[in-house]
Amino acid sequence: IEEHTWGRLWGCGHEFIKADHPSRWIADQAEFIEAQLAIAKNGPVPKRIVLAGISEGGDIVPILAQRIAGVTHVVIVGNGGMNPLDGYRLQAKKHGFADALDALDGLNQAPPSDPDAPAHYIAGRTWRYWFELSQLQQTDNLLRLSIPILMAMGDTDQAVPIESAWHIRDRFISRGKDNLNLIVYPNADHALPADGVSRLPNFWHALEMS
Repeated sequence: IEEHTWGRLWGCGHEFIKADHPSRWIADQAEFIEAQLAIAKNGPVPKRIVLAGISEGGDIVPILAQRIAGVTHVVIVGNGGMNPLDGYRLQAKKHGFADALDALDGLNQAPPSDPDAPAHYIAGRTWRYWFELSQLQQTDNLLRLSIPILMAMGDTDQAVPIESAWHIRDRFISRGKDNLNLIVYPNADHALPADGVSRLPNFWHALEMS
């Protein structure tokens, strides 16, 4: 997918967009990860099994960590602990285009006869995509985990509100949970570039040291 096409929204056809929704992500990732773990049984047992999710991938990592036996660590980059649509609405409001998500208010109504049809696309995604995203309870899914969670966000992230990180930090504190390690990079955007320098190498080093 060419960079200038902004990925799936304009660079992919209907069949890809149709298959692009959270339940499919979860099923595909679980199948792949479990296959890799089955192969790993033929050699030395891994000391750590780390599930890492970047951006939208961070929404499904806590779910996979609960379903896949043996996972020892969760890593999330460019995502926080707000439920996805809450985060989207907050960021849209901050950028001055909150009205763009008005169409999502109809998700609680009866689904269309074909939830994947282009006629029911919202912002380039299927109705199914948005509905399934609305059902993801990111805050609760993270709070259910007892394994170490390493999370990183930039405080000038243009895709996900930094408030999502503060939200989950405060929820863990209020529950008396100490398994969340949150790293916030000053002046960093969604993929952690800051002042012309990527902070990702620093973050992966922090993971190695954790």
